[in-house]
Amino acid sequence: AMLCELSRQDPARSGFLGKMGQGPGFMVQYWSSAEALGRYAADRDGAHYPAWAMFNKKLRAQRVVGIWHETYIVPRHRMESIYVHMPPTGLVRPLTMRPCVFM
Repeated sequence: AMLCELSRQDPARSGFLGKMGQGPGFMVQYWSSAEALGRYAADRDGAHYPAWAMFNKKLRAQRVVGIWHETYIVPRHRMESIYVHMPPTGLVRPLTMRPCVFM
């Protein structure tokens, strides 16, 4: 429900840039800022807040579901992704790529 909600929103407004790896138990999301992520997580009218509240009320004490959440803040123009014979994957997917010529 959260990903459907986010995919319908304008990235300029929500800050959600994209995702990858929605497999069993693993997904990476890309956000324009930690602040945008925090706004979405705390939005009581959005899909995340009631799901998080339900987890804390029903599942946390049972220890049957775990959550691993890490946030990395990468300063603008301080990251590099190099792709050789493969499609853009990972951090560059929601960003603009530019070709690089190796000598």
